[in-house]
Parts: sequence; structure tokens; C-alpha cells
Amino acid sequence: MACKLVGSLGLLLQGTVAAAFGAALLGKYFIERSEQPNPRPLFVYAMDCSKQVMGAAWVHLLNLVFAGVLANVSTRGDQCIWFWLNLMLDTTLGVLVEYIILQGINSLIAAICKNLLKKPHYANDWIESGEYFDVDRNFKVQRYLKQLFVWVVIIVSGMKASMVGLMLIFNIHLEQLAELVLYPCMQDETTKLIVVTVITPGIMNAVQFWIVDNIIHRKPSARELLRIQLQELDSRYQALLGEPTTHFQQQGGERLTIQELQEGLALMTTMVRNHDMQLKKVPPSEELHREVTEIRNILLPHVSETLPKMEATLQNHNKLFKELEEKIAQMQNTPPGHHSQLPAPQQTQVVTGNELSL
Repeated sequence: MACKLVGSLGLLLQGTVAAAFGAALLGKYFIERSEQPNPRPLFVYAMDCSKQVMGAAWVHLLNLVFAGVLANVSTRGDQCIWFWLNLMLDTTLGVLVEYIILQGINSLIAAICKNLLKKPHYANDWIESGEYFDVDRNFKVQRYLKQLFVWVVIIVSGMKASMVGLMLIFNIHLEQLAELVLYPCMQDETTKLIVVTVITPGIMNAVQFWIVDNIIHRKPSARELLRIQLQELDSRYQALLGEPTTHFQQQGGERLTIQELQEGLALMTTMVRNHDMQLKKVPPSEELHREVTEIRNILLPHVSETLPKMEATLQNHNKLFKELEEKIAQMQNTPPGHHSQLPAPQQTQVVTGNELSL
């Protein structure tokens, strides 16, 4: 008996996979909330996921159709064999094809809007994937619909067409490969149906979703990246000055050690260099260039004022350590009972406000 995908058991198993797919989407949201410093809002995450859900539903329908068609024209494979091949190609090579099509479509739309329409900003609604708001942070339905159209109709459909062409060209070799992989369950149609419609999609679709989500969700702009780094710098700056923070209050209000001061100095120097490099990588957009320059002008004086203080502090610490080592050496070379001849140790100066305590 041939394996059937559209029977009662097949439909039930596919419904189970759909529920598991929804649980995976929800799980990724909570993981992102717990691990990333600037996670997407739930609404934005839902909009991003909805594009993938629409695309997955569309390609799943196409896979059922093509599995039946290819099984009829094939001399060996049944519907389960060809559905498994469709799925494996879509979630591996198909992801790369989707990325290539996405980059090509974005470049084409940008070129048309710039060179033919003479209005480059028209392309933003189409190519800024994951951005659904205007400058006033109002949700724009047309932006979402345009991105949904590009993803489902052009990218996903284009990927599926290329995968079907690949299966038609290499159908004999692909059938042999599928039979080899599925050989342990080939004699039991129910087991094969579970492997094809539950186990394989459950694993491969989860991997595909994770990768595709990283491709289509909105990336932080250069301005936002600089602001995040500036916030990190300010936080480290306050810590180096000994300002009370939750971290240091939990440790009894202790000041940073010399090693931590040195690490902070290296960190701040690296961040300045990163900002300079980031500025050079910004696309030649006048508005974006102005925004980045504005943040850079805020950051650099802030750091240039901080670095000398930190360097002076390190020098003072090194000087005090050297004096202490000399006094210890004198004590070790002085006969017993003559310790009182040693010079009195200097009092450590405590500076308040924006100065470091020594």
C-alpha cells in the first residue's frame, strides 16, 4: 500500500506539526527576551513570524501538490518519498536560495526606485524587512503587506520553483537517496508517514525558522548600534569612577581593582576604534551620516576626557605600589627594633565626585 499524505492520519499528523511549529515560535520569543539586551517587541516579533507562517503554509501546500504530481510521474517513489525530498531541499539548499533572491530583489527594487522613479525613499517600504513603522512610530499596514508580498509571492515561490526544477533534473538520484535514508521505515507505511510528516519537519523546520528569522527580521541601524555602545560605555564609565551601581552595592560598595581598571581602559579604547570603523562602513546616506557623526561627536569628547583620568589613576596606583615595595624591602633589610626609623607612609587621598578613589 502506497503512503498517502492527505488521509485522516496524515492530516492529523500535519496538524500536530503545525502546533509544534507555533510552540517553537513562542519559545524563540522568550529565549530572545532572556538573552538579548534589546529584544524585539512582541508586536514586531509577531509581524516577523507571520511572514514566515504565511510562507510556510504556502510552501507546505505546494509540497503536497508537487509530492502527488512527482509520485505519479515517478517510477519508484511514492508521495511520502517526494514530500520528504521537497522538505529536505526547502530547509537546506532552499534557505540559501531564499537569501540570494532576497538580496537580488532588494537591489533591484532599490535600483528601480532610484534610477527610474527618481525617488529612492520609495524602496524603503519594500526592502526594509522587519520595519513596519513610520518616523512617528505609527504602524503602517501597507509596509507589512508589501513585505509579505515580496516574501511569499516572490521569494518563497521562487525558491520552490527552483527546488522543483532541481528534483525534475536529478529525480532518479534523489529517489535513490531518499530510499536509502528512509530504508529502516520503508516496510511500515505508518512509521514512514510519522517520520516524513512529523519527525523530519519538526527538526528541519525549526532549524529553517531560526535561520530565516535572522535573515528577515529588522537589524539595528548604525545609529542604534552606536547608541547601544554609548550606553555600555557610560555604564562602564560610571563603574570606573566608583559611582554606586547595583553590581557594586551587592559587593559592599567596593572599588574596582587595578586589573579591572586596566580592562576598562582597554575596553574604552577598543570602543572608540570600533566607532571610527563603524563610521567608515555607514552607507553614504546624508541623513544617516549626520546622525552617526552627531553621536560620534558626543562620544569622543566623553572618552577623551575619561581616558586621561584613568591613565593618571593607573600611574598613581603603580607609584603607590612601587613605594610600598620599597618600604617592604627596607623593612626586610632593617635589623629588628629599628622599624620606627622608616618614613611614615603617605596617607591615601580619597577623592569624591567624578574622581577615582585611590
